[in-house]
Amino acid sequence: MPTASGERTAADAAVAANANDAAAVSSDTPNVETEAYKRMKARSKKCRDLMEGVEAIRRGGTEYLPTYPGEGTTRYDARRTIAALFNGYKATVRASVGLLLQSPPVLGKDMPAALVTLWENVDAIGTHGDVFAKHLATAGTVDGLAGILTEYPRVTLTNVDFSKASLAAREAVAKGETLDAADEEALGLRPYFILVKSDNVVLPLYQSVNGRKTLVMLVIRETATERVGRFGFASVTRYRVYTLNASKVTYELWTETNGSVAITEGPTVMRNLTAIPWSPMAVGEEIKPGEFVPPLMDLAELNLTHHRIQTGVLSLEERAFIPTLVRIGAQPDQNGVYPQITLGPGDTIEAPAMPGVAEPIYWTSPPVDVLEPGMKSLETCKAEMGAMGMNFLAPDPRAAETATANRADNTAQRASIITVGRALKDCLESAFGFAGQYIKQTAGTVTINNEFEKLTLDAQTMSAYAALSAEGFPKIHIVKALQAGGRVDPDVDPQQIVDEWEDRLAEIELKKRVDARVEADRLAAEGRAVGQAAAQQGGTA
Repeated sequence: MPTASGERTAADAAVAANANDAAAVSSDTPNVETEAYKRMKARSKKCRDLMEGVEAIRRGGTEYLPTYPGEGTTRYDARRTIAALFNGYKATVRASVGLLLQSPPVLGKDMPAALVTLWENVDAIGTHGDVFAKHLATAGTVDGLAGILTEYPRVTLTNVDFSKASLAAREAVAKGETLDAADEEALGLRPYFILVKSDNVVLPLYQSVNGRKTLVMLVIRETATERVGRFGFASVTRYRVYTLNASKVTYELWTETNGSVAITEGPTVMRNLTAIPWSPMAVGEEIKPGEFVPPLMDLAELNLTHHRIQTGVLSLEERAFIPTLVRIGAQPDQNGVYPQITLGPGDTIEAPAMPGVAEPIYWTSPPVDVLEPGMKSLETCKAEMGAMGMNFLAPDPRAAETATANRADNTAQRASIITVGRALKDCLESAFGFAGQYIKQTAGTVTINNEFEKLTLDAQTMSAYAALSAEGFPKIHIVKALQAGGRVDPDVDPQQIVDEWEDRLAEIELKKRVDARVEADRLAAEGRAVGQAAAQQGGTA
């Protein structure tokens, strides 16, 4: 068990590494980018482009589809246009978030009523907490890091309508005094959550305070849209700067204009807070202080490899489908230069005269004997993707050790859907904690899919299998991945499991159709009964 001095030394080392990274881009303005930030942003871009789909991958050009030696721009653009994408990465992310949140988060009975009401509109712009949690879980799974910034409205004489508050409210604001509870309620003031993605977290700066790693500064970049004229608009980049100093948290807003950044609001002291209201959701592995790798980064890279192989196969097939005419007997020009060779159905390859050629005119196509090994490579790649996805969705049950230390060790070894669930729970509880500080109430607990935590996952495992197989992953490899993770009996023939599960899924689908038909018949019968009753009533009248 580590000693207190050992923990302090580790914290100091982590803080030093974080500070050294930030010092490389020292600046008097908040628009800084550490090397860790740049590396994380590059990784996230790949994952986000896969989530967007084939259009983003095509738009990425040579980043995802390298050029061939000697390949011209025209030919490359044609190959990039037909680029295909089997999106196993997106399927895995959607399946994992869907499984994790198929039972919505539950606020504990120990959560104060004032905070429970936040869940109906958690971000103050109409988003229900269940939807917010889904967006947060997706962002964390894709980027490896996301989080919640818990805020409270800053009231000034110009940004609030005081008509619903008491006469003393305006005077209190003018003097910088705190409004009473009645006026805050009348003005609709209450805490709210802001979902922050990894590329918005420009600088989380930690220092050792009393031997504990403490967030002393946080810079969040955001892009807002402002009106220009009656119908125009422009994007404006702003930086939220939070600073902890002597147990007080101050806030500043900086705005970027024509390449320069200047402070436009604050600094103001944030009410009732003793820590910066940042609740990170760290899902990925932290390879350096503050630098996280997306948990499905290897799957993303493998998916891009599959994309390159598949596009190459399609490109070869396309060229094979459009042969080029060859004519023997071409003559060089006066400089001894033969006609340039171009490929396509409207072109002809003019070849020099060769004795003994039986066919002076014929069609030629690229050799397609590489298609078979290419298809095998595609299937192998797809099978590996399915195994990676299944390992994430159905991790080894041994990761569910009850001892806290064992749980932490197993989680650190391999991220999984359970890791996402734990991080989501911690993040939400932390955010509610800050919301409670604003209104001086102690926040309660949040439960995320307890059945998943206990790994009683029969139904969820079947759902994961159905989701991945529907996306085209080889069924046999999905089952083998489940067996390797201890989710399914390894001594049973995988094909037997596939057959049994396919029969079960067919039964479920059939039952759904029968139930839907029964419900439709019931509604139709009710409709006829209502119609007959109305007709009888009309006849009586």
